[in-house]
Amino acid sequence: MVSAKVIDGEEFRIDISMIRKKKFNKQYFVFAGLGYVAVCVLTRNFLLIFMSVLYLIEIVFGLSMILYFLMRNSYLSKKFSSILIPRVMSMVDKQTNPLRKELLKGIHGKVLDVGCATGLYFKYYVSSGKKVSEVVALEPNTMMHEELQETISKLSPSFPIRIRGDFIEDIKEDNAFDCIVLGNVLCEIPDQEQAVKECYRLLKPGGRVYFSEHVLSKPGTWSRFVQQTTGWWWCVISGGCHCDRESLKVIKSQNWEVLNWTLEIGLPWTRTFEIGVAVKPKTNVK
Repeated sequence: MVSAKVIDGEEFRIDISMIRKKKFNKQYFVFAGLGYVAVCVLTRNFLLIFMSVLYLIEIVFGLSMILYFLMRNSYLSKKFSSILIPRVMSMVDKQTNPLRKELLKGIHGKVLDVGCATGLYFKYYVSSGKKVSEVVALEPNTMMHEELQETISKLSPSFPIRIRGDFIEDIKEDNAFDCIVLGNVLCEIPDQEQAVKECYRLLKPGGRVYFSEHVLSKPGTWSRFVQQTTGWWWCVISGGCHCDRESLKVIKSQNWEVLNWTLEIGLPWTRTFEIGVAVKPKTNVK
């Protein structure tokens, strides 16, 4: 039985056991690798083992560098990230679907989806019933807009979804939204602190920010080592995704109540996720 946590009068029953495990038979790769090494050892062909490892490192490094230099071109970077990021985040969404459905069950009113990519969260707004009245979908990478429009067409929501290609600071209306969604976007925004302040400004008193963000893993973990050694490479090929940010601390820096859960999922460099909800005080306190 998953224990309930309460914030703003609403119960949330979220637990790591709700994560859908990926069916991936790693043992086949392990057995194949061990078998290859065993054959080399029995035939005393140690040079073959060394050369195989060396060639593998060269191939991985070479492909990584090719991608790195290609993605330094802004057009290619935007194009590649418009293909890569939605697919990676879709994999994460399949694993966390029950958690996100539980988290977003109370989303309502006018919603701002920041960095919505191809509209991965739209299905949760639709499944919340008729509580959502309007969605403003912010996605600065206009190369995703065609697929974003396709998502809207497939879902046929009862509420309007307006696509905007600008940034959160370009929205001038204060206290305009009932809910804001940050779905793996604080990793890309240049100024996290300012973006979170903008969320606070745009929310109505009593409004909510729902977030699902990958963050810097705990000290001493393998994923943290990967984040700190390959982060520069991932940032370029992903179009600006920083895998070593402490986004939860930034979210908690504002004057609101926060409830969060820590999950270990995803790729090694985006393994630790923080999902949760932040509630702005019902009286507008700055």
